[in-house]
Amino acid sequence: MSQDRYEGRPLLRLLDCYILDTIGELPPAQRETLEKIEPQLQEAFGSTGGWRSIVEEQMGLLPSVALGMETLWAAFQQDEERLGNQAKSSDFVRAFVDQNFPGLLDDEDADQDSPGGGST
Repeated sequence: MSQDRYEGRPLLRLLDCYILDTIGELPPAQRETLEKIEPQLQEAFGSTGGWRSIVEEQMGLLPSVALGMETLWAAFQQDEERLGNQAKSSDFVRAFVDQNFPGLLDDEDADQDSPGGGST
């Protein structure tokens, strides 16, 4: 995912990592980095939990959301396979955020990020 996507949007970067972690696609080194910076994240967001709980708190995510993400990721993979494509987790994350958290992106970015639209 491009760095421009995250410029001025630290919560969006955390949300993308949360989704990747939930679907089992977050690289271990990135997870370790997030765990190391938890004190800074706690200070920045006024929270006492780990990085995942900070995202859940800031986004108002219920525990059932993770199961829903896993289910949608499986369906996304099946759809891509049926189309003869290999599913990319970055495409899934972008589409998931665009559809479920459009307030994190302004209209211009949403138009640029999903030419012709996209669905999970």
